[in-house]
Amino acid sequence: MPQKQTISWKAPEYTFFQKSSAWYVVVGVIGLGCLIYAVSNQDYVMLITLGVMFAVGAWLSFKKPKTITITLNQRGVSISGVLFPFETVLKKFWIHYHPPLQKTLNFETTNYLNRDITLELEDQDPLEIRSFLLEHMNEDIDREETYFDRLLRALKF
Repeated sequence: MPQKQTISWKAPEYTFFQKSSAWYVVVGVIGLGCLIYAVSNQDYVMLITLGVMFAVGAWLSFKKPKTITITLNQRGVSISGVLFPFETVLKKFWIHYHPPLQKTLNFETTNYLNRDITLELEDQDPLEIRSFLLEHMNEDIDREETYFDRLLRALKF
């Protein structure tokens, strides 16, 4: 069977977890406890840092992900019109496929600040995606999900 020239799909920009009111209460109590600890120790840098972290976390917990268009073609990976070329930006890829919790396509890039890109696979066939990408780049078969990513998913962030 001939290889497709382009594979394209729409997906949310990240996995969104619906959170219960109990989740907000627990996170709020933990956050308030951390802020009280910072004030009691007169550690104002910690207070400001935690305040910003909890404010951003609260904002992100309500923010719904945008739908993005992902296209794999002979030149690279396009994410909502922004091309990441195989030869200059993308180094290797790996797939974490453990439905229904996790179905992601991941890339390591040459970028210093945005080192990894994670894309939701949605209903795409991971074997077809893998076969397509193997023609253009190496697969990192030993790459495991980081503990931080596991923690965030377990906490429904």
